Amino acid sequence: MAGVLEMTQRRHGTHLVVRLHGEIDFDNVAQVAAFLRAAVTAYGPRLVVDVTGVAFTDTTGLGLLVRLVAELYDEGGDLALVASAGCPALRKLGRMNLTDLFRVFDSVPAAASLPLTG
Repeated sequence: MAGVLEMTQRRHGTHLVVRLHGEIDFDNVAQVAAFLRAAVTAYGPRLVVDVTGVAFTDTTGLGLLVRLVAELYDEGGDLALVASAGCPALRKLGRMNLTDLFRVFDSVPAAASLPLTG
């Protein structure tokens, strides 16, 4: 169903993985931000965010990811982004020249195999 966003979190070794699936836009970005910030509050400033299942994101969703990575770095944390090469969110980040802000991996195990900095 278009417009629906599912958000889940689970542990993968020492990493917390937040999986987003669906669409991130102006209508739900506050909900996504609250979910991600609650995860950071509960588990610390080191996250793996899987956006492979994000079919669409507008600039508010991209802005949220950019702000989150900056906040985590300021707190001594880190964010690893999981996105396949054809992932719409990754393509949009690339079109806006924002991919260099993120450590991008093609799978959760690849992201979790390297220690997060911070």
